[in-house]
Amino acid sequence: MSSSSTKRSPSLSKSRSSIIRSAENQCLQSLVDECLMPLARYLFINTKDYLVSEVNHFFRYETNIASLKTSLHEFKRASHALQTRVDDDERRGLTRTDTVKDWLKTAESVSRHAEAIVGGNDNGGPSESKFVNHLYPKI
Repeated sequence: MSSSSTKRSPSLSKSRSSIIRSAENQCLQSLVDECLMPLARYLFINTKDYLVSEVNHFFRYETNIASLKTSLHEFKRASHALQTRVDDDERRGLTRTDTVKDWLKTAESVSRHAEAIVGGNDNGGPSESKFVNHLYPKI
């Protein structure tokens, strides 16, 4: 009888370990289905939206730099033309130009600020990162 119980013992061990493995697998599957999959879906959806947003900012970056430089150039040209006109009007004897001069000072200040953001260079580097940091400050 002892020899027959010895023979049954390995098969009982195998079936017991198989039952334990099956229970572990069911528990893991339940954990994955109930906890990890919803979490993974949530993270994927939120991360995807964030990454798409960041990629869009990156690809629009060069366009934004070029647009700002073009606008700055046009702004300076218009300010210079207005300054020339004010100077001409003052030479002709017009004295009520203080409001326009104040506006031109404000325009110069805006122009300096924009140049500081862009850096006035076309070769990349720190000025462009200043522009990005200005548009997208760190949270």
